[in-house]
Amino acid sequence: MKIQHHEQQGVHIYEVSGDLRGHPDCYAFLENVRNDITEGAGKVVVDLREIDKMDSAGVGILASIVSSADNAGAALRFSGLSKRTERPITMVGLHRVMNVSPTMDDALKQMSAD
Repeated sequence: MKIQHHEQQGVHIYEVSGDLRGHPDCYAFLENVRNDITEGAGKVVVDLREIDKMDSAGVGILASIVSSADNAGAALRFSGLSKRTERPITMVGLHRVMNVSPTMDDALKQMSAD
């Protein structure tokens, strides 16, 4: 898994690629996002368009990010869901609590509107 993290217009952006599974680097990604949220990142976008495979551990990581943002009152959006990522998210019902935008640009526009 590869992670690119940068800030744009006050929004923390994570662009992730590869496999979102139970690998140590995936849990490191979770901790990085959690730490940013804990340290005051009020707006976060996680772009999933380059995720190749995701298993139940990956879904759990996304659920943990949603929970962390909710607990901290941070705005969180996911972008770029493909069939590979949307299916397991929908199967467990996580889509009901996720804010999703088709593209990162759409997510950034929505963050500006909020």
